[in-house]
Amino acid sequence: MTKSFYQTKMEESGLLMKTKLTHEDYLNELLAFQEMLGNMVFTDGEKHRTDESIVELERMARSKQVEKDPQFRKGIAAIRQIHKEISISVAGKHGEERVSRTLEYITRPCYKYRNIYITDGERETELDNLILTENGLTILEVKNVKTDITINENGRILYDNQCYHDISICDKMQDKRDLLKAEIEKRMNEKGLYIPVSIDSYLVLSTQRGVRIKVTDLCEKEKYCFRPSLPYVIDGIRANEGLSEEEMRDLDAIISKMETQKKCFDLKLDFNQIRANIAGALEVCMDDTTIDTTTEEQEKMVATQKSEATPIVDLKEYRRKRAKRFGMGALAFTVAALSVGAVFALKDRK
Repeated sequence: MTKSFYQTKMEESGLLMKTKLTHEDYLNELLAFQEMLGNMVFTDGEKHRTDESIVELERMARSKQVEKDPQFRKGIAAIRQIHKEISISVAGKHGEERVSRTLEYITRPCYKYRNIYITDGERETELDNLILTENGLTILEVKNVKTDITINENGRILYDNQCYHDISICDKMQDKRDLLKAEIEKRMNEKGLYIPVSIDSYLVLSTQRGVRIKVTDLCEKEKYCFRPSLPYVIDGIRANEGLSEEEMRDLDAIISKMETQKKCFDLKLDFNQIRANIAGALEVCMDDTTIDTTTEEQEKMVATQKSEATPIVDLKEYRRKRAKRFGMGALAFTVAALSVGAVFALKDRK
């Protein structure tokens, strides 16, 4: 098959063809693209991850002596870009799901909302989670973290002394509070309602299982907590005046409509080029004319290369090692959890 055949097939799928997508749609299309690629590379009818497709394509390239072909290398690099995007998006989704599961342990009556998009025409923001209790609204900004972090004097978050944000977290959270307040007041005015409601916010630091981090807060303007302590934070929030049940129902009706608004973001990667590069790699690896295997000498050479290949090119062995690695990680976490117990106590900064 030719490069144009594979590229056309990917384009006809309609996946990752738009310039803007919601985070949810982006992840769904990435996963569908991963499955489509696996179907092109494998013929076993199973679903395969992008890293498995890379392993199989590299095995094919070695057998045909084209592993150094520039077109092949570009294609592998493109698949790795897709794999990285999937990893980042899945990690973000898992972080949100961990927070959602944690919120189930809130004991007080409350309403919960996720991924609310707000704009005033000039500024825009998305609220990861919003909680409504009788004491008002609480914005939860979730940060998935793996290493120690520092919030410097200007409100920038540093991960291992590296800053990946172009705005102060203090400014960002203030924008969220201001935009939410303005949007709710506008919608209440449209309904002829006036409900005085306080708006608070927290940074929620979410880590993977077994990971503990240290936070150095040099700014001390924004409140934060670790994910496991979140129910205690929400249960402990108090305000001077509480909302009645009727006022909470009215606010819930307003915010529920806001929740249906989803923010689309610009795709940063050039997926047209990525598709072209992947198609080039498929042409090189899967085109039977790449190497003439009619001679006995060439057949022996290919057989020798296969027998001398590193274990990772064997898909079953690759999967076995990956499962063993994750299994050992889960075992280590279980042991650590039993010994540490409830180490993650509330770390609330006011």
